[in-house]
Amino acid sequence: MLSFESGENSFIDSSPEDLAAEMFSDNENKQSLVNKNIGRYKVQRILGEGGMGTVYLAQDTRLARLVALKVLPSEMVKNEDRVQRFMHEARSASALNHPHILTVYEIGEFQQDDSGTNHFIPMEYVEG
Repeated sequence: MLSFESGENSFIDSSPEDLAAEMFSDNENKQSLVNKNIGRYKVQRILGEGGMGTVYLAQDTRLARLVALKVLPSEMVKNEDRVQRFMHEARSASALNHPHILTVYEIGEFQQDDSGTNHFIPMEYVEG
């Protein structure tokens, strides 16, 4: 495990204050999308987050329906492998049709402030 974090900016080399500031900054970036438009989707709130993105509740302004909008974390946008995995996830899920698998509506891109182009996947929203 230590060899995995042996890079120049290992978490072991960071102070607790630096780590807390980074976590707080990441949360501010996620919150900054709330009440913004991503394509035709108006972001309402954060539903959850995981390793491959943050999922927001959003309103599809064209079809007047709620969607779960998954957005790739901005720090992963520059990693082409992560972007390809994100796209592969969307394509794989959209190829399946099963009551226990969400429907993927599209794959999209948007400009996120100064971080450049980011990627999103709007999908069926199921409450709970």
